[in-house]
Order: sequence, then C-alpha cells, then structure tokens
Amino acid sequence: MVQSFRAIREEETTLMMARIEKESRSMSPRILNLSEMFTEIASDVVCRSAMGRKYGGGESGKKFKRLLKELMVLLDGTNVGEFLPWLEWVNWVNGRDALVERVAKGIDEFLEGVFMDRMGRHERKNGSVEGVKERMNLGFYPFQE
Repeated sequence: MVQSFRAIREEETTLMMARIEKESRSMSPRILNLSEMFTEIASDVVCRSAMGRKYGGGESGKKFKRLLKELMVLLDGTNVGEFLPWLEWVNWVNGRDALVERVAKGIDEFLEGVFMDRMGRHERKNGSVEGVKERMNLGFYPFQE
C-alpha cells in the first residue's frame, strides 16, 4: 500500500526542492521556514493520497488548516469532565464544548465536500454514480451501492 503512493511522495518532494532552489537563486533570498515547508509537504502527500487532491491553497485550504489547528487545540487541551465528571460543566463555561461542536461540524462539512467532489468527478468521468466501486484512496472503505 505504501509503495502505491510513491509517485505522489516523489512529485511533492520534487516540487518542494524546486521551491527551495527557486528561493535560493532569487535576487533577494529570504530565510525559509523549513518546518512550515515540511508540514506543507506532509499535508499535501496525505491529502493527495487520501482525498485525491491537495487542500493547501485557496479558501478550502485555509478552512482545512484552520480546522486542523482547532483540532490540535482540542487534542492538546485538558477535558476536566473526563477526569472529574461532576466538573463537566466547566467545559461549557470555558468554551470547550462549543469548540468541540464547531470543529466536529466543520470537519463533517469538509469531508462531505470532499465526498461530493469525488462523486462529481466520478459522475463526469462515467456519466453516472450508479455502481460506484471506486475507493476514496483511503484503502479501507469502498463506496457501498
């Protein structure tokens, strides 16, 4: 399975190297944030492998990055209610419950858009959505008829 995405990894690596080379040859070279570049390449490879296209630029890319940042805040934070159930109300007061709802809704809408985009591409290619056997490149959930 890993080898099946080798071409994507190689292409993204080539694009990153070309970007670094272009910046190093420019008349006004600037400091490159390699951490940011490595994060971008990892995100691009995962998105292309799992969802069929990049979600790094444009409005959908900004939304995707915002959702990931908010998700990281949730994963990094402490949920008081998990440790002391009688203090679960604190999550409502500090806004954690609202953030969980907002992130869950945002991720759901984003993934619904990815799904509809894939279905639309399949429909344009084959003229119909009937009998879709394509996997979303996730490797474990084929579309159900």
